[in-house]
Amino acid sequence: MANPGSGNPWTLAIDPDAPMAEGNNRTCTPQEFLSSIEAGDSAAVSRFLSHGADLNARDERGWFPLMISSSNGNEEITRLLIRGGADIQARDDAGYTPLHRAACNDHGMVVRLLLENDSDPNAHSNSAWTPLMQAASRGHLAAVKLLIAGGCNVNLASEDGWTALHKATANDHIEVVKLLLAHYADRNMQLQDGSTALSIATQNKNEAILSVLNARVLGSILD
Repeated sequence: MANPGSGNPWTLAIDPDAPMAEGNNRTCTPQEFLSSIEAGDSAAVSRFLSHGADLNARDERGWFPLMISSSNGNEEITRLLIRGGADIQARDDAGYTPLHRAACNDHGMVVRLLLENDSDPNAHSNSAWTPLMQAASRGHLAAVKLLIAGGCNVNLASEDGWTALHKATANDHIEVVKLLLAHYADRNMQLQDGSTALSIATQNKNEAILSVLNARVLGSILD
């Protein structure tokens, strides 16, 4: 067993090569811990946590436990990891947080859980993508609603100038466009090449979104 003063929570509990529990063939290693999370095995994850599992362990993608559970939409395991002390603001190599991944995959319950535990709704990746941009670009209306309710800034832009409104417009997600406009998304913001949401909708020949973007009274777009 490692010296308790080593500061590594993984090594404080037991010999990492020892069985986790009687009758369980899994060994207490970071890879087995990550595999249990990926498999959605909450009972195994709970046992790993009780043995001091390393919450900062990374898989071959550079993903850590909370990132995996959030990306997979596993609310129970996400809750276990948060209770176990997982860093809710941790980032992967691209700068994405667990909230980015949950929003990207439209896992509403996990998005809500992360926000309730103070995950930053305006966190940005290395290229300045926010969770809202992730959700809006894929038309995930429920996730967009949760992020707006959680206090996100709808007008933040990525490094190349894309906002959530640009993303929703470019991908023809009219309900998301309506919701963003109703929460004061700026339809005049420009990409680096000068494109606006209106010019993108014009190029895409999406008459429904053009009508919404041209609406003079915000209340009318919610009808």
